[in-house]
Amino acid sequence: MKLTPQLRRRLRDEEKPLSKHIGARVRMARNLRSMSQTDLGDALGVSFQQIQKDEKGANRIGAGRLFQISQILDVPTSFFYKGLDNVPQAKMPMLDNFQVKLVQAAAGAQTKGAQQKVLAVVRLFAKTK
Repeated sequence: MKLTPQLRRRLRDEEKPLSKHIGARVRMARNLRSMSQTDLGDALGVSFQQIQKDEKGANRIGAGRLFQISQILDVPTSFFYKGLDNVPQAKMPMLDNFQVKLVQAAAGAQTKGAQQKVLAVVRLFAKTK
């Protein structure tokens, strides 16, 4: 089967939501590890600009590189695909940097009592305008 220009374009367009989803999951895992794009790029031997492109979904991330990223960020490769089966890509909620930092701070609470207090404070501030 010969790929026509129209078929190539259609296949490329279908890849974009997947690339964006995987890139967003890379960004989430990197932020949860408090790692900069430069640090991840250095570990992979690429520039931070390449990491930016990968995270935005501008480029597809190859299987080998995705495996390396999973090793560096200490997550299974399946982490990057989580949510693709049952959630439309356009509606996939992602954590922004503030939300990631909030989760990191809350995770630092050592006891159930401390966790409940953190939750109560956040809820209190969420009600104020």
